[in-house]
Parts: sequence; C-alpha cells; structure tokens
Amino acid sequence: MAVRHDIPRAQDELFDRRRSAREKYAALVVGRPGWGALAAYELVTLLAQPVPGALGLLLRRRLYPLLLGRCGRNVVFGQNVVLRHPHKIAVGDDVVIDDQCLIDAKGEGNAGIRIGSRVFIGRNTFLSCKGGDIEIGDGANIGFNCEIFSASRVVVGAGALLVAGLLATPAERRDIATPLSVVAVGAFVALAPSVCLILVPSLLDIGFIVRPEIALLSLVALPASLGTAVLSRRFFGITRILRRGLVALLVWIALVGSYTAGFAGLARWSSGQNAPVPVDLAAPAATVALVAATFWPLQHRLRRALERRLFRDVYDYRSTLRELSAELVQFGELSAVARHALDRLGRTLDLSWAAIELTAEPEPLRFRWEGDAVIAAPDDGGRHVIATSPAAYQVPLIADGETIGTLHVGAKRHDIDLLPEDRELIATVAPHLATALRNALLIRQLEAQVEALADRERSLATLNDRLLSVQDEERRRLALDLHDDPLQRAIQLSRELGAWADCPRAGHWQEIVEDIIASLRAICDGLHPPVLDDFGLPAGLEWLAARLRAETDLDVRVAIEAVDGDPFGRLEPDLELALYRVAQEALNNCLKHAEARSITVMLRREPARVLLRVADDGRGPAMNGASGGAQIGLGLLGMRERLQRWHGRVTLEGRQPRGAVLTAEVRLREAHGDETDR
Repeated sequence: MAVRHDIPRAQDELFDRRRSAREKYAALVVGRPGWGALAAYELVTLLAQPVPGALGLLLRRRLYPLLLGRCGRNVVFGQNVVLRHPHKIAVGDDVVIDDQCLIDAKGEGNAGIRIGSRVFIGRNTFLSCKGGDIEIGDGANIGFNCEIFSASRVVVGAGALLVAGLLATPAERRDIATPLSVVAVGAFVALAPSVCLILVPSLLDIGFIVRPEIALLSLVALPASLGTAVLSRRFFGITRILRRGLVALLVWIALVGSYTAGFAGLARWSSGQNAPVPVDLAAPAATVALVAATFWPLQHRLRRALERRLFRDVYDYRSTLRELSAELVQFGELSAVARHALDRLGRTLDLSWAAIELTAEPEPLRFRWEGDAVIAAPDDGGRHVIATSPAAYQVPLIADGETIGTLHVGAKRHDIDLLPEDRELIATVAPHLATALRNALLIRQLEAQVEALADRERSLATLNDRLLSVQDEERRRLALDLHDDPLQRAIQLSRELGAWADCPRAGHWQEIVEDIIASLRAICDGLHPPVLDDFGLPAGLEWLAARLRAETDLDVRVAIEAVDGDPFGRLEPDLELALYRVAQEALNNCLKHAEARSITVMLRREPARVLLRVADDGRGPAMNGASGGAQIGLGLLGMRERLQRWHGRVTLEGRQPRGAVLTAEVRLREAHGDETDR
C-alpha cells in the first residue's frame, strides 16, 4: 500500500506545473535544492559515470564520495552505477558496486537499505528505496538479475561485497596485476606472429609471409608466461602449486631421467666398442650401487639450491640455532631482544609476520614484525595480526618455570606451511628467547626500582636540606631572642647591682650575674656566631678555635690558604655555614673521643674547590671503641648530609703513628651550577 500511494506522488512531482524542470530534476534525482548541489551532481556524473575501464573505476572511486552522505574506505564503483539522492546513501568499508546497479534513495521518513558485511550482490541488481526499509544481513549471497524494491535511503554496511573479484586492497591488486600483465604480454608475444604473418596474409590472399610451423613457434610464449605467473604464487590466488614436495619430485624425476639416459648412453657406447669395459655399469648390482651412492647427495644439493632460489628460507639448523642463541645474550634491553629475535626468525624462516606477546608485565606488551620493522604497541599490539592471520603457530615462552608470554609465528611468505624443522627450530629457540626476555624484564624492573630509590633519595635529600635550613634559621632566631631579651636583662641587672656596692652580698651577686651573661653570650655565639655573618668563614674558624683554646687545654691552630696568595674571600652564606658546622662537629669529636693534645684546622680555597681539613694527634678512629665509633659514624653522616646539596665529600682517615684526619671537599663549579639550577 505504501508503494501504491507513493507512485502517484512521484508522478505528481514529475508533472507538477508549479515547479520548473530544474526543480523537478533536483527533487527526483539530485535530492537537494540549489544550484550548487545540481552542479556538483552533474559534474561528478559527467566525469565519472560514462568512462569505461580502469580509468572509470578510478574516477568513480575518487569523485563519488563527494556526493555520498558517507563513504568508507576501499570502495569501488563498477560500470553504469546510477545514484539518486546520493546524499542519503551511506556506503561502508570495502564495498564494490559493479555492472548496471541502480541505487535509488528517494523517499522521506524512512531508514533506508542496510547491507551487512561480506554480502555478495550479483550483476544487474536493482535496489530501490521509496516507502520501506531494506536490510540485508552479514554474509548474504544474492544471485544475478535480482530485484530488491522498497523506499528509503541506502546504507551499505562495512565490509559488504557486491563483486567479489574486485574486493582487494591496493597491495593485493598490485600482486594480481603483476602476473596478469605477464600473461597478457605472453599472450601478445605468442599470438602476434601468427596473426600478423599467417592469419592476416591468408585473409588478404597474399600468402603466408613465413612458414606456419615457424610462426607457430611463438606460441611457446603463452604457456611460458602462464607458468611464470603461476610460479610467482600470486596468479588468481594460486599459492600452493609450488611446494617443496613438488620440487623434490621434479628433482627426483630429473635425476632418474639423467641416470636412465646416462646408463642407456653408456650401454650403447660400450656395445659399439671392441675393448672390454672394466666395470659393467649395466649390471644390476653396479647400477644399484652407483645410484645409492650418488642419488641422495645429488638430490640434496639440487633441492637446496632450487629451494634457496624459490622459497628463501633455506638455512643450516645447527649454525642458525647457535648464532641466534649467541646473539640473544648480547642484548639487555627488552625491546632490543624482542626486535632482534623477531627480525632474525622472520628473515630466516621467510615469515609473513611474527609477534611476541608478554604477559609478565603489569600491562601486557606486544611486539610484532611484518617483514620490515618491529613495532611495539602496549595497547592492541599485534592482536589483530595474531587473530586474523592464517596458519599461526604459537609457542609459550617459559623461563624458570614461569610463562612470561607467547611467541606467535605466521605463515611463510613464499610457502604456506611451516616445515617440521622450522617448528623444531622455533621450539628450540623459544626457551633461549624466554630466558633473554626474562632477564630483560628483570633488568627493566631493577632499573625501575633503582630509579624509584634515586627519586626517594633525592626527595630525602631535599627534605634533609630543608630541615637543616629550618634548623639553622631556628638557631639564628633563638640566638637573636636570647641576645635581645635574657642577655639584655642580665646586663641591666649587672648594672643595677653595681649601684648597690655598699651591700655586703652585692659583689657575690655581681659575679653570678656576670657568669650568666658569659653563658648567654656563649650560647648565642654557639647557636649562630655573628662573626660568620660579618667576616666570613676564615674569621668564624678563628673564633671557634679561640673559644676552644679558652675553654680547654687543647692547642688548636687554624691555617687559611688560597692559591697564589690571594685573599680567601667570601663564599655563599649557606656554604659558609655548612662548612662551619662541619668544622664545629669535627672539633667536638676531637674533644670528646680523640683525647688529643693538638688540633690543626686547615682551610684551602682553589679555583675549582674548597678543602677543609681537621687533623688531631689523638687515638685515631680505630681506637675510639664501639660507642665512640658509633658517635663518629653519626657525626660523619650529619656532615655528609650538610654538604650533599653541593655534592661535597667527607672522609675520615687514620694517620701514623697517632691521630686522624677529617677532610671535607666541595667543588665550587658544581656548587655554582647547582645553585644556578635551583
């Protein structure tokens, strides 16, 4: 009923006097109003539709997508394809439309024609869409001269096939074109002499130009070209005609024929000779012995030579296995191991593809080789290659009893099936490959752990640097607070006590207050010596040595050195404070643990480094005991932490006959570069 009502409607539109001819044409054929849509439709159909042959296929493939509502990849339009309302036509991927097909998408408010994937529609098929929907499922096969009639826009699903012979990728079409061109050239070479030298002259009654048997010799080119195309293994999908069994059969037939001809010739020659033959080769025992001794090595060499030229995968099993195993241990990086293994196996066995799938990683990792390069893809990798390629051979990769992945091997490029020795080689190589991959995975994990530890160490160093800075700032603040409040109060109290000179106990109290003042000043100077800020590191070390001499009986000497007699100068404040704390900690260790009588502090500045050395004549680091050694160890750790920001080094060595030397070294160039980076 929908069609019945729609036919008068189409006739009304066709004979509507209110519309011009252009408007009727646009409504019934183009499907869109406006001059632009009309011009585009006419230009494309004029240039592409009437052109025959390969040029027409190319033009329609390039121009028709400009008109269609949607056009997928690898779409081929054959001869006499008529498109109506093309903007309502959606064509999927890998679609071929050929031979008098009509695609008519007229109609409104309909879902159109849907054709599923892998559908075959024969020649002279008529698809019309006016009032209802057409849906053709996947894998349908529609014969010749069929008619499918409905009404709506046409949707051709991905992978639909209308002419199977034209469905091919560009690479496949090139592979098909090569043997066809060989056959075409062979046919021309074979038939041209017969036509030009025999057939045409005979039709013109001028006689043969050459003798027919001579001209017919050119017909040899036809089977020769056909054989060449077949042997290329790309002629109309013929891939299995040339196999190793056939090669062996041909070699054996050739050898048997050679033996037969040789024995017959030898027998004929010996029968014509009067002289006796030393060995009667015509005797069965001699024939069998000669054939048994020569047949196998001859056929082996001939087969190897022929297979090497035809199949490109002839190799020596032992040497290949030895070389591949030796090569795998030379690589330590995971991708390098996978790339080399796949490339070597692929080229040795003449494979179409190969892939390694690793499942031991936190995220699956796949490598695939397809004849030119190895591609690493963490996401889908070679999954589509593994899933869709035929004749896949899979070998698990097991190392230390753990399955870390799978080795996938595809078919050969010049022969379909893997040989038994190929499978044996793959199975033998798989454990070596698994071990190499396992080692590479362990190296990768170890590198990740080392990097994590390095990051953690850097974070701890940054935190330690911040803590030391906060500690020094807190000491500075505390020293200022003690100096500004308690020390000033004690000084004020001392002055007030001086005014009570007539008091019997005033003098005693005055002494106590003076001791408190001295203690507060010593505490302030110990927390943060002002001389370090005012005069630099050399003055700070001199003040530290003077204080230690005043408080103890130690003989403390300070030596300040600079290259070429130049003044020592100033360092950056943080570095001066760090070296001062190192010297302070070293002197405290000498006082507490070394039992030394004399200490020498040497500060030397060079163009590229600053050297601080504290030497004593005490017991040395080996005689300080367990508790003393632990204290020294903690002290050294603290010194190193203070200088880590400048990549400084702190070492403690004993010296003969007594004593120890602590050396702190900071390279100024690295310190400056580090400060610049910061």
